[in-house]
Amino acid sequence: MKKMLLAVILITLFLISCGEDVSVTGGDSGLGENCVKTSDCKDDLLCIAFVCVDPDAGDTGDTGNTGNTGNTGNTGDTGNTGDTGNTGDTGNTGDTGNTGDTGNTGDTGNTGNTGDTGNTGDTGNTGNTGDTCTLDSAWMQAEGSWASWVYLKMSGTIADYDGSYIAAVSAEGKISLNSNNLVKDFDDGSFENYHGSVILAGINNYEFTNVDDTANTAVVDYWDSMLQFSPQIIPAMKSEGTNEVGFGAFNFFRHTYIDVEFNSAGTVTSQQVRKNCFLAISVTNEIEDSGDTYNVPVGDMYGCFDNNTDGSIGEQLSMMFKGELTTDENDLLTYFNTRSDDSVAVYGESDFQHNCQCYNADGTEINCWEYDGPGGVEECPDYVPVGDCGGDVPDAENPDAENPDTENPDA
Repeated sequence: MKKMLLAVILITLFLISCGEDVSVTGGDSGLGENCVKTSDCKDDLLCIAFVCVDPDAGDTGDTGNTGNTGNTGNTGDTGNTGDTGNTGDTGNTGDTGNTGDTGNTGDTGNTGNTGDTGNTGDTGNTGNTGDTCTLDSAWMQAEGSWASWVYLKMSGTIADYDGSYIAAVSAEGKISLNSNNLVKDFDDGSFENYHGSVILAGINNYEFTNVDDTANTAVVDYWDSMLQFSPQIIPAMKSEGTNEVGFGAFNFFRHTYIDVEFNSAGTVTSQQVRKNCFLAISVTNEIEDSGDTYNVPVGDMYGCFDNNTDGSIGEQLSMMFKGELTTDENDLLTYFNTRSDDSVAVYGESDFQHNCQCYNADGTEINCWEYDGPGGVEECPDYVPVGDCGGDVPDAENPDAENPDTENPDA
């Protein structure tokens, strides 16, 4: 199978900030835009599953970018399976035979030459059905050297990132971290076009826990992953006549706990993110092309683009992805704290971001090592000074003072 690696694709491997889905300020988010809590939304909208929604618009499920966590019991139309992939022209059967001059029986008295009995016209030229593109799950097999990895096979309509959520017709995904110490399967997802510059392949897995039917409250235990790639690979691959691109889509994987309230109909009416931890991101390799250096995700992408032009909103997309992931704390810190000028924020600077963010019930951000909500407390990271972790600062001249003898204080 042919593969491709084009400079135009490398140049446009633009990655939107992963924090955009979980960090919004100032109550400026409108209908369908991202949020963390209801106060982030304007015009009396509610923040449901990270998206501002109209509470009077009926079922607040399918709320956009977070896996349809809106409706706690009635998932509604699980993605409008509609056209199961829009297989397009199933082979271009051409002129269904062009039966010629339907026999032109000629001179009906001259039975010797029946008039070229139809010249049936190359029986239809059925479209070279042997080259029909299919998505074979065996292609997604992770490399044996990958301790952590992601794979995904998905088909569905490309939705507008700023519009309504459209669930994929089918999704088959898996993430394995640290040689299967953590494994998550995914069968819900969606494709979204982000302002024409990036296509997002998002998958999610969630369940409701700590459900209190008297208080109408619960906690959503929510896992999600987002693969990101340039839509320019689609026309480029079509032009090359290939299905594989030769490098992966950039991915992040996170785990979130969300407090929710719901009404008697089971519809979520409010939510508050309590804990949000990024667990893994793509491993990248440096590739030099025409004197420029790019960090390219390790992995591959495979697509069937018969029904695509350029990855525009509304097109039907069928693709597979596989890629290597890293769970290294420093790799994640570097990625999430790299500024636009390529400098990296460090602990103590105002724009520094931990790999985990935690919040009180009222939405106030707190240190995760001081947190006691859903998902539990985190250990204080090694890069945080002991004094900031809440412990006693050792006395450099008298190090034993850190652990006084309480039974013999005069010792």
